[in-house]
Amino acid sequence: MKKGLKLFAAFICIVLILIVIPQEFHAEKSKVINGSITNVKAYVSDLNKYTEWNPWFNIDPKMEVKVGDKTYEWTSTNDEVGAGVQTKVFESSDSIAFLLKFTAPMENEANSYLTFKEVENGTEVTWGFKSDGNILVGLLFDPSGMVGDKYVEGLNNLSTKFK
Repeated sequence: MKKGLKLFAAFICIVLILIVIPQEFHAEKSKVINGSITNVKAYVSDLNKYTEWNPWFNIDPKMEVKVGDKTYEWTSTNDEVGAGVQTKVFESSDSIAFLLKFTAPMENEANSYLTFKEVENGTEVTWGFKSDGNILVGLLFDPSGMVGDKYVEGLNNLSTKFK
């Protein structure tokens, strides 16, 4: 009887953990960049320039990077940076969308996007991230907070390119 109650209690705990952990992670940060929408978007769209404002490059400036026409592939021994490939899947006059495939330290997929809006003082750039909930990621990290903080850093880096 006691063994059955312990198993039932363990089952209830697992169900509660699954309910509490988000099924989707989302982060979105914005900053006004002092430049025209055309110039800012062209700069951001050029994956060869990504390392110039990429906040993860600050963590591991020695990470290996391969840039293709629509891909940015990185490999780092630092688990904060990991490894993966970012593929440009959509581009319009006011947005860019990417598919992110992480291969290390664990496998996962996410969507990332940048939107550009002309405002009075320049261009408002919004950098966003969406990923389906991965229970292991949710238990070990706060992906929305970590990504959001890095997006703020990256947008600040980007703004220095347009002073």
